[in-house]
Amino acid sequence: MRLALVGVHGSGKTTLFRAFAGGTGTGMAVVKVRDPRLERLRDLYKPRKYTPAAVEVLDLQGLPGPGEPSSNRRPDLLAAARESDGLLLVVRAFEEPSYPYAEPRPDPAREAVHLGGELAFADLDIALKRLEKLEAQAKRTGWKDPDRKEADALRKVVKVLEEGGAVRDAGLGAEEEKLLRGFRFLTARPWVLVASIPEGGDPGLAEGLPGTFASRATLPGKAEAEIAELPEEDRAAFLKDLGIARPAAEVLLEAAFRGLGALTFFTVGEDEVRAWTLRGGASAVEAAGAIHTDLARGFVRAEVVASEDLLALGSMAEVKKAGKFRLEGRDYVVRDGEVVHIRSAV
Repeated sequence: MRLALVGVHGSGKTTLFRAFAGGTGTGMAVVKVRDPRLERLRDLYKPRKYTPAAVEVLDLQGLPGPGEPSSNRRPDLLAAARESDGLLLVVRAFEEPSYPYAEPRPDPAREAVHLGGELAFADLDIALKRLEKLEAQAKRTGWKDPDRKEADALRKVVKVLEEGGAVRDAGLGAEEEKLLRGFRFLTARPWVLVASIPEGGDPGLAEGLPGTFASRATLPGKAEAEIAELPEEDRAAFLKDLGIARPAAEVLLEAAFRGLGALTFFTVGEDEVRAWTLRGGASAVEAAGAIHTDLARGFVRAEVVASEDLLALGSMAEVKKAGKFRLEGRDYVVRDGEVVHIRSAV
């Protein structure tokens, strides 16, 4: 899974990225997802290898703020965001911005609206250019059925964007979504709103800000980034002193998983205990493909048990004895927290 941090200049976006990346690195970080269930499975199996799920986090270049002139580089700045599964929209709620053109007093509500508008404008620009191209071609050669269907879907997108909405609100059918998938519209993705507050700021700030978001989080970005630079063994004590229950990376990843509807399943054994990430609603054969394409190609069945049952009963033998072990077909919808073993003919 890949997440992109999006924010205006001076929003605290890169400071939060440092908290994600352990205080170091620029541009992109691979963050291990802490999961207590996986840790308990590791303690049960004592494997030779232990692999948590990993998420790529991108720190995109800052966008012009509400008081700045717009940039004609907007498409370049947002190009990497289109390759992401979800967007973390960061807004500033702290004084003393480091960016010289940022407004002296924070206005996170205005910033949230502004960011949504920037993303919608970028989508509208792409949709209009493609629609104009299709219509110009149709004038020369007449409408071909696939082009007509694509143009009709784009008109729905343009209409909702011009009215201040998002592509996710356009009411596209399954065939239309498939036709437009290649555009990777930013407003079709889940958005997570992240309010960066000062130390001691309102922990519920993000909940009151305007906009439609899949989930929300409020974090003291500067404090979290400074703690992330400490040796790992010292971080817990500093978090406790500041009254911070969990590190920023954990809070943000939880909000992102919730917003994206993502789930985690596990594979276990003496060789390796590992977590895998899937989109919500994914099938057993998709889970097999996440592990290895050969497993999906030769899929026979999935052996499934809830991790809580395995942990409570202590072994797969006891799980089977208790009737908690299941055999499922390729279309079975995997649930969060399940231990899955794929049987394959390849």
